[in-house]
Amino acid sequence: MTRTELPSGTTPSSNAAPSSRAARAAVAGLLLVLTVAGCSTPQASGTGTTAPSATGPREITADSTCSDGEDVVISAKNTSAVLTGQCGTVTLSGAEVRANIDSAKKLVVTGPGSAVIGKTWDAVETTGAKASLNADEISTLTVSGADTTVTLSRKAGKVTLAADGGSLNAHEVQSLAVTGDRNTVVLSGALRGLTVSGDSNTFNWSSGIKLPGSDTGKDNTYTR
Repeated sequence: MTRTELPSGTTPSSNAAPSSRAARAAVAGLLLVLTVAGCSTPQASGTGTTAPSATGPREITADSTCSDGEDVVISAKNTSAVLTGQCGTVTLSGAEVRANIDSAKKLVVTGPGSAVIGKTWDAVETTGAKASLNADEISTLTVSGADTTVTLSRKAGKVTLAADGGSLNAHEVQSLAVTGDRNTVVLSGALRGLTVSGDSNTFNWSSGIKLPGSDTGKDNTYTR
């Protein structure tokens, strides 16, 4: 067999393998796309918020709007935020949070010294001390944080005051149970049901029941 040698300094023609060059170009383009995608940074979801978590509520750091039934949390100390929309569960775990929450299925206050105003909250649970709540209506309220103040322009459904030194001011309460001590309750309207097991509590209401259904505490005062 005769072998033909290329002259010295001669290179293969640029047209020798077009399919190979095209394949290498396609691979290089794919690697560039993957590199750019892998280095990109997730963007925040809305002003003053972090991106929603796949496993928990969205963190709020400033004014924001809840999507229907969305759960959110405020954990940073001294945060001030206005929340609009129909929120799901709103948790205030930061200390001294100031929040205006238009509507929530549930409000949970665990941080101390928080002040919250709003319109209608279905359920409220407070464990943080010295909280201040001001709303139109609350369906179910459980206060377990000491020295908590609750003010309602209209009414509450079922209320439990399990902490000491708190106050409740409202127009009407359907059912009230007081297990803590030294609480003050003032209603401009009716009180429909009352049980007391704490001590040194003061009650003042205008209509409804005349006396508590039961009182196993001591030094409680009732004015109607």
